[in-house]
Amino acid sequence: MSGDSDLGTKRPWASLEEFSAISDRAKKEARRSHQNRRSESYQEDSPRSPNIPEMPNLTISSAIPGLGQARNTTPPIQSPTGAESNQKIKQEAEDPLSTSSLPPTNKYASLTSAKKRSTTQSGTTYDSLISDRRADTTVERESTRAATTGRKVSQSGQERPERRPFAPPKKAPKSEARPEYAFVERIDTRDGISPPDWYAEEGSQNIARVDLVNMNRIRDLIKNAQKAKRKGGDVVAAIKGVRRRLHEMEFFGFISRALVKKSRVLDSVGLPQIFDDPEDVGFPWDVKADARTLFQRWHQGETDPHLFRGIIVEKKGLNSKERISYSLDPNYLWKKSPNVVGANGLQVGQWWPIQLCTLRDGAHGSAEGGIHGPSLQGAYSIVMSAGGYADVDEGDKVLYCGTSGSADGQPSAGTNQLKLSMAAKIPVRLIRSHKLKSIYSPSHGLRYDGLYEIVNFEIIHPETAMHRFMLKRIPGQDPIRYAGPQNNIEARPTGAEVAAWDKIKQLYGPSVKW
Repeated sequence: MSGDSDLGTKRPWASLEEFSAISDRAKKEARRSHQNRRSESYQEDSPRSPNIPEMPNLTISSAIPGLGQARNTTPPIQSPTGAESNQKIKQEAEDPLSTSSLPPTNKYASLTSAKKRSTTQSGTTYDSLISDRRADTTVERESTRAATTGRKVSQSGQERPERRPFAPPKKAPKSEARPEYAFVERIDTRDGISPPDWYAEEGSQNIARVDLVNMNRIRDLIKNAQKAKRKGGDVVAAIKGVRRRLHEMEFFGFISRALVKKSRVLDSVGLPQIFDDPEDVGFPWDVKADARTLFQRWHQGETDPHLFRGIIVEKKGLNSKERISYSLDPNYLWKKSPNVVGANGLQVGQWWPIQLCTLRDGAHGSAEGGIHGPSLQGAYSIVMSAGGYADVDEGDKVLYCGTSGSADGQPSAGTNQLKLSMAAKIPVRLIRSHKLKSIYSPSHGLRYDGLYEIVNFEIIHPETAMHRFMLKRIPGQDPIRYAGPQNNIEARPTGAEVAAWDKIKQLYGPSVKW
């Protein structure tokens, strides 16, 4: 019983056999926990006690290629000497819960009961030690993540936001309030082909299928021209079909807002395919101008195809004589102001049957006069027509006479307006009438031929202060659409316009002169 005498009174057990049983149970639980957690093997043949069995050599199976061989090359754990073994037995006798002879895994794995969990070691409970160990593990985990991601972590385990090597820096919070803007303007980025305002107001209506087919025909002709361009077909013939269809569409009697919206001719797949020409078909400028004229009229919601839309025509008789009078309809919604400098949305070659229609569309501001412009602001438009004036028409250059002045030789108001335009370099819209004896005049009605600049004048009759002004056409515009030596364009008025005008004149008989 020398072993018992060595242990002395410090041993809390009744016999060495009971100590061996408890120690053996603790060792088994520690080994099982260690094997499940790390899957490592150790070899221990230390004869601590006659009743403690030797630990077998645990090796990883060679089923994993290359892994078992690497583990088997590890040298076995050296067995302690006899003196070291006796020293460990004494230590375990003094502290039976010590597992210093085992690998340092979880030294509290054998503490399972609530009574043992509350056992103090160095004045600290087991629960507090576990909490400290978890906190240390959290810091280690954050440090590992910082090492792998490059993000710095503070001692508390939180990321430091000031350095972000693999991400953009965080934006500072906005402390200032938004400024009060002087103005806010909405910008239209659709480049002139945005849907018209009346699209939202136009509800669904029953549309005849034949009308929709006739309306969509222009889109088919455009596709044919684009296909001919891509595949080397007859592009000229395809363009002629598009031009003829545009002239017919201008006088479709079944046009309505619902039909225009349904056919999508105002969308990017419709008329803009002609004047924008995204596929570079090579549509002539006259075809583009006609397509743009239709687009502008329908885009503002005006679908009436009649030449006298917005015009009230009356037939009056007195003493067996009849006469025709016409005036602007005060209820017409689309009248444009002529008091605008420049083209005012007009297309070169745009045509009207009578001069009052030019007043309706903002081309000219007088139903009969040849010079128009706001008082003391210059002339904005002129009409070249017959009337005994010494006008000379050379196309891109014209000599245009003002009106006769007073008897004392003072210039007239129209003449002064032209002089103001010359001094201020205000461009003037020039409209030619069919009454003008010139090769550039239209066959019927009146036609807009572009912008001209007044360069100088001469006084041809001082007694009446008759001035004659020289005007030159501003370059960069479409050519004049007259019936001259032109190859691939059609003069204005077109055949469809002349037919519509003749139909109106037949209603009143040949006695009425327009």
